[in-house]
Amino acid sequence: MAYTPTATYHNPLGLVPGYTNEDPCIFTARVLKAVSGGEFVMCSGATTAGNLGSGLSTFTPDDFNICPSIDGYCNGIAVANADSGTKSYVGVARKGCYLVRAGGPCSGGCSVFLSSGGMASAEAVGSVNIIGRSFNATDEGQYGLIALNC
Repeated sequence: MAYTPTATYHNPLGLVPGYTNEDPCIFTARVLKAVSGGEFVMCSGATTAGNLGSGLSTFTPDDFNICPSIDGYCNGIAVANADSGTKSYVGVARKGCYLVRAGGPCSGGCSVFLSSGGMASAEAVGSVNIIGRSFNATDEGQYGLIALNC
């Protein structure tokens, strides 16, 4: 299957880390629907994932299934392009600084969440899923550096 970007707010350059001294906390997961590097993703229960036991001896990447973020849910950001399939895996960064496209205005230092167009400021918003903080002021369609913390 040919790869096709699944979101309008992903960075066309893929995942662009802002700092190399950050700890990205990357985990590997099976891909349920094609994702692009730099796209926000969420863990999904759309198919039965492996059952976690009380020990880590049987833990595998098949225990997590990921897909593009929906409704602001976010477990991290994909580190590379990946097609969907039973043997397709991708790394997912949960922390670190990344250059992402803004879906709305955002001030430096503000908490950010996922909007339908990308990241947006949480300054005047009630209950949302906060994914990190903005390092710079930006507006819709522009790029901003965020400290991701999923």
